[in-house]
Amino acid sequence: MPSAMHPATKRFIEVLTEDVQKWEKAASDVEAMLPNIPEPDREHWRERAKGYRKNAAEYIDLIKQVKADG
Repeated sequence: MPSAMHPATKRFIEVLTEDVQKWEKAASDVEAMLPNIPEPDREHWRERAKGYRKNAAEYIDLIKQVKADG
């Protein structure tokens, strides 16, 4: 990150990075529980984990855009 980046922009990137880690952990936690979830409910939770990973990917893209613009 360039040192000339505005402090608010740096903080924005920090917050998004923390959120990426939370979304990834949530997805991993759900995937770890899948074998213990009754079969009729597994697909719902599998999709939920995919959604969490999608959120993380979107935040990663935002971080890249902000850094590129910075």
